[in-house]
Amino acid sequence: KFTIRILKMITKSTPSLCDTQKHMLINPPFENSPPPAPDLLQFVVTDDPLVVRRLIPTDAPALFDLISRNLSPLAESWFVNGMPPPESSDVVERRLIDSPLPEILPFGIWEGDTMVGRLDMVPRKEGKPTKIPTEATEAEVSFFVDNAHQGEAITTRAITIAMRGMSKLFGIDIFTAEVAKDNRYGPAAIRSIERIGFTKLPDSDGDEYLLFRRVPGQQSVEDYI
Repeated sequence: KFTIRILKMITKSTPSLCDTQKHMLINPPFENSPPPAPDLLQFVVTDDPLVVRRLIPTDAPALFDLISRNLSPLAESWFVNGMPPPESSDVVERRLIDSPLPEILPFGIWEGDTMVGRLDMVPRKEGKPTKIPTEATEAEVSFFVDNAHQGEAITTRAITIAMRGMSKLFGIDIFTAEVAKDNRYGPAAIRSIERIGFTKLPDSDGDEYLLFRRVPGQQSVEDYI
């Protein structure tokens, strides 16, 4: 039911995304092949139309449109690190090419030709971000979903697909998330991640963020695919 596909690397000298997709390679069974590089990842579940795919520069227009449609909720959650909203798709493209936060693996959540959300993974080793996912012992998840697609369980579906992919490829089976206490969209986000096995860490009650953790032995990701 679960497929990992690999897209050829896209650079300025390669064809457009549409042309490159014609050369899409299907990865052999994971057990018989090495993990692909993070920037070639695409996770697909055959009985779910969602695709979770590593963002590449040619995704900039779609990502900019998604951000522009959701500036209000993103102002409360996504831009808290001080990075202002992008002013154009060119800015988005530059950030995807030369990310100011290179340890983040950014994914687009796609339904058909429409990007309906974004999901980021930050692999961590001994609590610190690492650019080498195969060395990571856990990964932090952050996400947002288009307001127009709320109520479609996209958050739980996309995170589950991504967790399964990261587990199969890199052996990561511990995932964390944090939700700002003053974010008015926080309760919905908490309900979404609790449905797929995240539990709140009790020692985070006094902090600015509520911390959540999902470890093996709770709900299996297989239960949600």
